[in-house]
Amino acid sequence: MADMAQEFDTQKLLLLRKLTRSVAEFLRGQLKDHLSALTPIIRPKTVLGDFVSGSTKESPNFADKAFQEVQQIYSNTAANKPFQLSKELKPPLEVTVSPLEITALEYEHVAQTPGESKTVMMTSPLKWVLSYPALPLSRLREILRDRTQTDTVQRFVIHYALLHFMLRRQPGFVNILNALRFTVSSTTLPDFGNLPIALISAPISTHRPPDHVIIENTEISGVNVFEEVISVDDVNLIPDPFVEKLKQLIHGSGI
Repeated sequence: MADMAQEFDTQKLLLLRKLTRSVAEFLRGQLKDHLSALTPIIRPKTVLGDFVSGSTKESPNFADKAFQEVQQIYSNTAANKPFQLSKELKPPLEVTVSPLEITALEYEHVAQTPGESKTVMMTSPLKWVLSYPALPLSRLREILRDRTQTDTVQRFVIHYALLHFMLRRQPGFVNILNALRFTVSSTTLPDFGNLPIALISAPISTHRPPDHVIIENTEISGVNVFEEVISVDDVNLIPDPFVEKLKQLIHGSGI
């Protein structure tokens, strides 16, 4: 998300936006297909057993310890700002885990020029927040303004804590996506405190145009939102670990 010093005229920006949206649509479709197949791998009940609600009875031997780990992740987030919820979880947890959803990452950026400063909500179209159903961060932003919806806020925190736990517990999920050239990471955002956020990144990055371009375009559009644009040269830099590993094996064979 680094700023670029190059010049952007209107025509170039329009072309980059069109290309960015085409690439994002293609990669998002690919990623959704992958996630549809991988969702069963990170179903919490297989690890937490009866600590999670459900019609089937499952009691893995490690369920008690697993629930303690989830409790710790939840407590580290819930007790702090902006949530300030009760630290304790009461099982069984009511969770909805299928299908997994992805939404483009949004973050605040202060665009500055010598004569102006403006806070803009930026979108990274090739980075997606992974979540359980109907729990996008945009919705959480909205309900945090309404302190009466404590139960809904807690539902968000529980699900994000569970997803963070499951991604650590089931590394096969991450490894498969890595092999498919999507990178899985965990991050936090300033407006969500310690909430662990699972992020999936495409093998191509996007970047912000210079701040004066952002400010000019938000003035024209009348809304303080802006979308990063694709870094075209990244296409030639996409690594292929599978091919590289084969080359290493062949090279090391002495043939």
